[in-house]
Amino acid sequence: MTGPTTLPGDEQRTPLPDRVVTYWRVGSALVSIPVTLVIIGALVGGGAPVAVTIAVTALLVAGFLAEMLVVIPRRHALWWYSIGTEQIDLEHGWIVRRRTVVPMTRVQHVQLERGPLADRFSLAELKIFTAAGFVQIPALDRAEGDRIRQQIAELARIADDL
Repeated sequence: MTGPTTLPGDEQRTPLPDRVVTYWRVGSALVSIPVTLVIIGALVGGGAPVAVTIAVTALLVAGFLAEMLVVIPRRHALWWYSIGTEQIDLEHGWIVRRRTVVPMTRVQHVQLERGPLADRFSLAELKIFTAAGFVQIPALDRAEGDRIRQQIAELARIADDL
């Protein structure tokens, strides 16, 4: 049996910035806390038994804490990318690992997006479009995102001219 095949991106793996963990935690809290409060309010307002309300609340809080303390840091630790002259290499996922290699010759355009929360953390999301759809790097330093967007645009244009 042979070992895993190495790909060009393996030597230049770049992790996401460390502050992405806080960014993802805040984003998750902005969704989870209001949803939890609505569910608890519906249980209380709907006359659910106290034991059911307490059990549901405990499950929601446990799920929230598990996401904050385990899932998000692990997601960050497993996410990496590599931008080469001929390809873009991405790997992420915990239970299901996804590795995507996009040849520069397939890149159609590149888009950098920033929402209000990402702006607060000086982060941006990079989307790389091909005829088959897009891949994304979910949170880059804004300056790094601008640099990579420009680099990919130039390399894709060069690859397209070949």
